[in-house]
Amino acid sequence: MMNMGALWKELLQVSSLAASVHDMYEAVSQNKIATLHLDTAAGVLTPSVQIPAPYYLSDIADDEGRRGLWLTTANAFLSQDALDEPGFLDRNFALLLMDDEKKIIAELQADRDPTTVSMVEFVRLAKPTMSFYQVGQSQVLTLGQVRKYAQHFIFWRRAIAIPPLHARDTYIVSPNCDLGRLPQASHDWQRAFPVAPPLPNFLAELSMCPKPFKAFCPTKAHRPLYLRMLAWLMRGGWVAQLCTFAYVVVWPEIIYEVDYEMEAEELAAAAEEARAQEQQAVAAEASPEDQQDEPSSVEKARLERIALRAHRAAADKATTHARKTLPVPTAHPSTNDAPHLAGLTPHLMLDAKKATGNESRYLSAIAHRFRDDKLRSAWQLMCKYFDGRCALERIALQEDMKRNEAWALLTAMSEYLLCTRHW
Repeated sequence: MMNMGALWKELLQVSSLAASVHDMYEAVSQNKIATLHLDTAAGVLTPSVQIPAPYYLSDIADDEGRRGLWLTTANAFLSQDALDEPGFLDRNFALLLMDDEKKIIAELQADRDPTTVSMVEFVRLAKPTMSFYQVGQSQVLTLGQVRKYAQHFIFWRRAIAIPPLHARDTYIVSPNCDLGRLPQASHDWQRAFPVAPPLPNFLAELSMCPKPFKAFCPTKAHRPLYLRMLAWLMRGGWVAQLCTFAYVVVWPEIIYEVDYEMEAEELAAAAEEARAQEQQAVAAEASPEDQQDEPSSVEKARLERIALRAHRAAADKATTHARKTLPVPTAHPSTNDAPHLAGLTPHLMLDAKKATGNESRYLSAIAHRFRDDKLRSAWQLMCKYFDGRCALERIALQEDMKRNEAWALLTAMSEYLLCTRHW
């Protein structure tokens, strides 16, 4: 009688389907990609299956098995509106190869498929410092090809999508890095970058006060090398980008100004309505046709009392408003502690792009504070990024602006922004 172990071995030897199922199970259970080779009447098919493996975390992992994954909120904070926006992913993400570029090119060149020629060109062009949009402007590949090949390499776990690396951005040692791999990583680092400082020393420098990455480059000529070093660190989950996020803060001075204007508008509307009613009453008294329907003296007296009370209330409200301190704009409303602002507290807008009602008026009032037309227009444009989820470092990419220009505008708006920093 044959036991199950022997039967299983025999099945694997005589049945290609059983062997394929076995290989697929073994690969998938070990978090690998399983590729099948099926002979069909239409030819050989090579479908692949896998359980998608996470390559990033938005928070520090409790599971030790996830140590070393890239730490970022660049993907976790993506809204559906952003995903639906044409060109958003193209401008905000770049491709980081997980293997050596020469090794991947050699593997592609060994394949005789005609499409590999353009894929090789893509690998040569795609750099972690260039967005997909910038790669698509090379006139060698279309933007559609760039997207297609990027998806291909990401699916096969040969690359990940990251925000483009830049020397002016700030990078820190990732709290999620796997220090257990440091000895082997140090050896690999020294082999990849013989003239670079030892990996522990370089990570120690990055652990100090955060500053733009270019500050670690000895000279401008060293910058390309140091960006390659940064890509290596990002690939291994050793570093994370320190990003800046902002909310709009409405200071009491702005709140008082908007409330004052709204009250003035309400009083003006009430006065206009009263004038219109008075004109209607005069016209009604002059019309002989309406005299037959004149209300009784009791009803008339009641209506007069109601009108008198409304008139007195409006007059009192107008008097109170007239006694209020006129709102006077100051250069720094955050430090305005005038007596008439006592009792008012700053208001934090959690998502400026969804502002309605009073919040919409607050944004408009802030815009009117800017004397420069360009700054006023930029405020209207950039408000959609002030939700605590969009990194300010991405604005230049998304709006196709120079980084210096974008940061100069944001600095000019800083009086009305509450900023936080994290990955």
